[in-house]
Amino acid sequence: MEKKKHVFETVKALPVFAEEEEKVLEFWEKKKIFDKVRKLRNEGPLFRWLEGPPTANGLPHIGHALTRAIKDVYLRHKSMHGYNIVPWIAGWDCHGLPVELEVEKELGFSSKSQIDEYGLSNFNEACRKSVFKYVKEWHDMSKRIGFWLDLDNPYVTMDENYVESVWWSLKEIYNKGLMYLGYKVVPYCPRCGTPLSQAEVGQGMMETTDPSIHVKFKSLDFENTYYLAWTTTPWTLISNVCLTLHPEVDYVQVEYNGEKLILAEAIAEKLLVDYIVIQRFKGKDLEFNKYEQLFPFIVPKEEAFYVTLANYVTTEEGTGVVHSAPAFGEDDAEIGKKYGLPLMNPVLEDGTFSEEIRDFSGLFVKKADSKIMKNLENRGLLFKKGTYKHTYPFCYRCDGPLLYYSTESWFIEMSKLREQLVANNDKIRWQPVYLKEGRFGNFIKEARDWALSRNRYWGTPLPIWICGNGHRTVIGSLEELKTLYGKLLPEDFSLHRPWVDEITFKCQECEDICERVPYVVDTWYDSGSAPFAQYHYPFENKELFDEHFPYDFITEAIDQTRGWFYTLLAISTTLFDKPAFKSCLTMGHTLDEKGKKMSKSKGNVIFANDVIPKYGADAVRWFLFSYPTWNSIRVDANQIYETMKKFILTLWNSYSFFVSNSNVDQFDKEAFFVPLKERPELDKWLISEVNYLIVAVNEALENMTIHIAVEAFEKFVLDKFSNWYLRQSRRRFWKDGLDLEKKSAFITTYEILVTMSKILAPFLPFISEQLFQNLVRRLNPDELESVHLCMYPTFTKKHTDSELSQDMNAVLSLVTTGRSIRSSANIKLRQPLSELVIIAPIGKEKLIEKYNDVLREELNVKKVALQETSDELVKYQISPNFKALAPKVKSEINKIRTQLSQLDTQTASDYVNLLSEGKNFSLNIDDKKYTLTPEDVNYKIEVLEGFTGEESEGYLLLFNTTITEELKREGYVRDIIRRIQTMRKELDLEYTQNIQLTVKADEFGTIAIEKFKDFIMSETLSTELREEQPTDGHVKEWEFDGYKVAIGIVPI
Repeated sequence: MEKKKHVFETVKALPVFAEEEEKVLEFWEKKKIFDKVRKLRNEGPLFRWLEGPPTANGLPHIGHALTRAIKDVYLRHKSMHGYNIVPWIAGWDCHGLPVELEVEKELGFSSKSQIDEYGLSNFNEACRKSVFKYVKEWHDMSKRIGFWLDLDNPYVTMDENYVESVWWSLKEIYNKGLMYLGYKVVPYCPRCGTPLSQAEVGQGMMETTDPSIHVKFKSLDFENTYYLAWTTTPWTLISNVCLTLHPEVDYVQVEYNGEKLILAEAIAEKLLVDYIVIQRFKGKDLEFNKYEQLFPFIVPKEEAFYVTLANYVTTEEGTGVVHSAPAFGEDDAEIGKKYGLPLMNPVLEDGTFSEEIRDFSGLFVKKADSKIMKNLENRGLLFKKGTYKHTYPFCYRCDGPLLYYSTESWFIEMSKLREQLVANNDKIRWQPVYLKEGRFGNFIKEARDWALSRNRYWGTPLPIWICGNGHRTVIGSLEELKTLYGKLLPEDFSLHRPWVDEITFKCQECEDICERVPYVVDTWYDSGSAPFAQYHYPFENKELFDEHFPYDFITEAIDQTRGWFYTLLAISTTLFDKPAFKSCLTMGHTLDEKGKKMSKSKGNVIFANDVIPKYGADAVRWFLFSYPTWNSIRVDANQIYETMKKFILTLWNSYSFFVSNSNVDQFDKEAFFVPLKERPELDKWLISEVNYLIVAVNEALENMTIHIAVEAFEKFVLDKFSNWYLRQSRRRFWKDGLDLEKKSAFITTYEILVTMSKILAPFLPFISEQLFQNLVRRLNPDELESVHLCMYPTFTKKHTDSELSQDMNAVLSLVTTGRSIRSSANIKLRQPLSELVIIAPIGKEKLIEKYNDVLREELNVKKVALQETSDELVKYQISPNFKALAPKVKSEINKIRTQLSQLDTQTASDYVNLLSEGKNFSLNIDDKKYTLTPEDVNYKIEVLEGFTGEESEGYLLLFNTTITEELKREGYVRDIIRRIQTMRKELDLEYTQNIQLTVKADEFGTIAIEKFKDFIMSETLSTELREEQPTDGHVKEWEFDGYKVAIGIVPI
C-alpha cells in the first residue's frame, strides 16, 4: 500500500528552538526578507523612528537585547500595518569618555598626563579604531535576537558630515545668545579631568557612606564661643570663607561642657544634653560677625570669615550653621558672589591638594578627610564625628566620586528655555505616564545651564576660536573654516583633534591670531543631535529631514530621562522650538537573579549569548516582554525556560497536534472548508475571540504597554485555545469519517494557527515564520514569501458574537473556579466526583443547562445539578466591615453586628444573593432602618459536611466530596492514562501514532484496568492492552497514591 504524502512537514514534539531559529535566520538572509519588507512598504505612510545610538566598544549584554527586542516589536508591528519605517537604520555613538576610558585601559593609562605623553594624535587614532571593536558582536546579537534594521548604513556620530552638522547647530545656539563662557561650580570628575552636565550626573547617583562631623569655628565677637557647623565633606573645610545662617531661624548661645556654642535652638534641643541657654538671636542678628579661619594655609586678599545669610539653610539636619566654600558648592558660590567673598580653590584638576596646603599636599581630597579630622581633633575643634549614609553623585563612566568644583566651562543657557521645554514636553506622550510630570517633568522645570565643554580629547571639537584680544569666532561649517583659514587644508584633514587644533586664522575684528579653545563637546550633545545630524542637515537632505522630523516614537532605558531623552528635547527646543519626538517608551534595567545591578567587577553580567543559544531568541523576547517595560527585570535562566515551556511550547504543541492529525486525515483547505455560520458554537466562539485578541494587541501596542499584549496572548493561547478549545475538540479530530463537525474543527484550528502566526510575528518572529512557512507556503508556494511581508490581521466585526463570547467566557470562568475549589480541597482533577451542585444568579440558569455536558466533562463529575436554593447545603455568616461601616453608624455598630449574627438561614441567603448582584439590603433595629451596601459587610460560606465549594461572580459551586470505590477506580485509571501519555512524550511519538500496551498492577489496579480497558485504549491510541509484566519496548515502573504499576509501550 502506497504511503500517503504528508500535507505538512512533520513537526517535532520537543524541538530545540534555538536550532530551529538558526534555520529561520538563514532563510531570511538567503531570501533577503528584510530588504523585501522595506521595498514593499516603501510607498506606505511614514512611521518616523530614531535609534538611540549605543557605543560598540563593549560586549552587548542582556539589557541591550531587551532594548533591541522592544524596538523590534514596535517596528515590525507598524510595518505589518503598512507603514514605511524611516529611517530604519542603526546608529553608533562614537565619541566621549566611554571610548577614551576603554582605550586608556588597553594602554595601561590611569591619568590624563599619560595621554599627553603618548600624544594626542596617537591617542585619538586608538579611539577611532576602538569605537567599533565589538561591532561584529553587536551585529550578531541584533540579528540573533531578531532585531531588523539596516546595520550596513548606520549613522555614525564621528562621521565628518555628522560633526559638521553639530558645528552648525552650535553656531546657531551661539548666535541666539544662548551660549556663554563662565566660571561655575559644576560636577567634576577628577579621574576623567572634566566637568559633567546635570543630565550626566543624574545617571551616576549612588548610595554611599561619608564622614559626618560637627566642627567648631572660634568666634571673634563672643568670648570663648564657637559656631558649631556640620559637614559631610571635611576636605572642603580647607577652603571655608564664611558660615551661613538662616535670617529668621532662632539661634542660641549655650554653655555646654565648659565652653560656649552657637547653633540653631531647634538643633540644640536634639543634639545637646544638660546645656544652659545664655542668649538668643535671630540669624540676621549675627550677620557679619567674624570668626577665626579654620585652616590658614591661604591668606585671601578679600575680606572673609564672617557670618552670611541665606534662606536655603534648614534645621532638618546639621546645626543650622552651614560651612560655606564657594569654590566647591553651587549654593556656596551664590553666597560668595552675593557677599564678594574670595574663591579659594587649592584642589588641582586630578583632585589632589596643591603644594600650598602643606599638611595635605598631594593627597586626593576624599582620602584627606581622615587626616583633616585628626588635625581638628588634635586642635580641640572636632566636636563630634560619625558617618552619614546618603545618595552622592559618582561618575557614570569611571565610577569615581564627583567633586563640585569651580571651573571654566562653556554653557548653553537652558535656564532661559525652561518654559519652552515644559511646553514641548506637554506635546509628548510618555509611558509610563507619570514621567511626564514626574521625573522628567520636574527635571526640565528646574533645567540648569548645560555645561557643554569637556577637557578631553576624543569628541566633537567645540568650534570656537578666540584671539589674544578675546574676540570670538564660532565656525558653523567646513566651508566657513576653509574660507577663514585661507589656505588648502591638509589632505588628511579631519574635523577632530589634533587636526582642527592646528588651524589658526586672523581675527576679523583686530587681525590678531585666533586659536581654537581646547575643548570637545559633551558626547550627549552628539547623540542629541542625531535627529538632524544623521542627514547632514542643513547642508544636505533638508526636505528629507523636514519630512521625518519630529519622530513618532523612541524607546530607551529609564536613565535616559536625564540623558538622551533630555538632550533630544533640549537641542530640538533650542534650535527648532519643538520636541524631537512625539512618543517615548522607557525601559527598566535588567538585574541579576538576586535583583542586583549587573556589573563586570561583580562578575554577574549576563550576556545575550549566554541565554539565546540555550533557549532561543523567542523565549528570551517573550520573557522580557512579560513585564511592564519600564520596570526592572530580574533575569533568571530558569524563568526564561519556564516562559518557553509555558507559552511557546504550548503554542508549539497545539501546532504539532494539528499537523499530526492533518497528515493522518490528509487535510485539504478547500475540501475541509465550512462557512462560519454553519460551524458549531465552539468554533464560532474561538473565531470571535481571536478577533477580540487582535483589538487587544493593537490597543496595547498603541498604549506602549507591551506586557498587556502578552497577557492577552497568554489568556487566548493557554486558557482558550489550548486548554479549552483543543481539549473540547480532540474527539472531533479523532472520530472516523469526515463530517461537518470534524471538518469545522480542522478548518477553525487551521485559521487560528495561521492568524496567530501573523498576530504574533512582531513578538515571536521566528516561531511565527515557522508556522507560516509550513501552514501557508507549504500548501501554496505562491503566497507571500514570509509572514513578515503580510499585513497584520484586522478585526472583522461580522466574525464576532459578543453574547456567545460572554456566555462561553462565563463557562470558562466557572470551570476555572471549579478547578480551584477541587485544588483547595486536595482532590485532583483526574479523580471523578459524583455531583456538582450549582446555584446560578437569576437569569443565568439557561447557561448552566446549555453547557451542562461541558461543565460535567471539564470538572470531571458524573452529574451537574442546577438548584434554585442552597439552604440545605450551606449557611451564610454576615458580619460588619468595621472599617467601612463604623464611621457611618458610630456606636450602633454593635447592634448591627448582633442582628446580622442572628439572621435565619433563608434571610441570610437572600441578603447574600442581593450582595452578589451588587445590591443593598436593609435591617430594622429598634424602629430604625439601616441600609447596608456590599462594601459595608463581609460574608462567608459554611458548607455542609461532605461538600466543598465557594461563590464566584454570583454563582455558587458545591462539589459532593464523597468518593465511592467505583469513583476511586476510575480516578486510578485516569492516573494510569496520564502516565502512559507521559511515556508517549518521552518516545517523541506523534499524536496519532498507535501503540501496544502492557500493564501489570496490584489487585485494586487490575480490577480497575479490566473495567475501564476500552477507555484506556481509546485515550492512549492503543491497539492492544495486555495485563502482564511488561518486558518489551519502553518500560517504566510508577508509584502514586500508594499504588505500584509497571507499564510497557511498543510503538507500531
